[in-house]
Amino acid sequence: MSDLAVHRLDQVPVAPLTPRQRLFCARIAGGASGTEAARQAGYAGSTAPQQASRLLRQPHVRQEIERLRQDAGQASQAALDRMLSKVERVFADAVRQHQCAAALHAVSMEAELRRDGARSLPDNVSPADLWDDLSAEGAVSPRLP
Repeated sequence: MSDLAVHRLDQVPVAPLTPRQRLFCARIAGGASGTEAARQAGYAGSTAPQQASRLLRQPHVRQEIERLRQDAGQASQAALDRMLSKVERVFADAVRQHQCAAALHAVSMEAELRRDGARSLPDNVSPADLWDDLSAEGAVSPRLP
């Protein structure tokens, strides 16, 4: 297929997204209204509402928006999970050092993170493993011995 991509879900050939359509999808997935997303994607302000309506009726545009939202959701979940593992480590350190106020604060933070959907790490992954991964990526300074 030369100019056509195959829609993964139903195998219907569809035209690939243009750069303007991809930007529109990204803005919608990021929370913009249809009209605002159309304006930000470069459509004329006077026709933005009609362009948004037209774009949102196109299956390949809707699929791209959903894919972007899922990707963002997965990244957000991973960030919550990393934060929870750090709080769990702070709690454990505070208890070992008999720092009741710090332990209580960590419990409070853990409750908030869990309310937002954070999950504990699997048993075979420790917070130290995450710290090492972040250090290797240059996101944080290496641990002191």
